[in-house]
Amino acid sequence: TNMKKHFKLMTKFKGLAEKITKLRKNSGSITTAEKTLSLCMFIKLADLGHLRAPGDVHRRWTSCLMQECWKQGDKMREMGLPISPLFERCTPIELANSQV
Repeated sequence: TNMKKHFKLMTKFKGLAEKITKLRKNSGSITTAEKTLSLCMFIKLADLGHLRAPGDVHRRWTSCLMQECWKQGDKMREMGLPISPLFERCTPIELANSQV
């Protein structure tokens, strides 16, 4: 989940949700861009859904996510690209701050 875009996406989606509520009464439809926005929201929900899972499931999922981030950081290092702290294996991070 790209948190830089989080609030902008949430604002757009809230507007779309309000539009859909009105359209349901009038049998209207949404645009292709609005359908794409809906799909982006579904991906975001799937990405964050583990936060509501039971503790053991959440911890396993978080571990998998961290492994994925670290592998991406390894590839970035190999390519000579800058690595953000979340993708750096050698940088200790608090999972509570990175995944919640």
